Amino acid sequence: MDAYPIGLRKEELDTPTLCLDAEALERNIARMAAFMRSRGVGLRPHSKTHKCPTIAWKQLEAGAVGITCAKVSEAEVMARAGIQEILIANQIVTPHKIARLVNLAAYTHVTVAVEDLANAEALSEAAQAKGVRLRTIIEVDVGMGRCGTPPGEPTLALAQKMLSLKGLDFRGLMGYEGHAVMIPDREARRQAVEVAMT
Repeated sequence: MDAYPIGLRKEELDTPTLCLDAEALERNIARMAAFMRSRGVGLRPHSKTHKCPTIAWKQLEAGAVGITCAKVSEAEVMARAGIQEILIANQIVTPHKIARLVNLAAYTHVTVAVEDLANAEALSEAAQAKGVRLRTIIEVDVGMGRCGTPPGEPTLALAQKMLSLKGLDFRGLMGYEGHAVMIPDREARRQAVEVAMT
């Protein structure tokens, strides 16, 4: 990783450049890892903010079980840096990006979110053509209203169909309660998350 000397003015930095407080970074990574460990939960931090393999490796070395990415291109950067456990927490739908995704599956443990059967079938076909098994999870809409299957029967029906698709390794469900993140009151936020997860 190229690094600028400490003390430059922001006008002297090329963009994009990640600027951070290294001590705060190390402290926050350690704190989050300890918090999750104390609860017996695996941490898979999202790299969409830092987009930096060096930071992702620090998170993994602190105990993270993998890294989350938003896009195939982000996952490719992490994979080129040697990171093996990658979740793409979005649907990949275009043929070109699906081809890139199954290429990743040939040399990493990549998992991708799915929300409809047509996409699952396209992933299955591409995985079979590449000779790989692609790990998949169903994204369930838990109240955000952005993407995902409706909870209940529609999700169950998709899961049952996905289990029969060759080339796919169905791993389970995920949901994102992002609509609750900005609720300022801690108890109200906790209740909103609890409702989203039931």
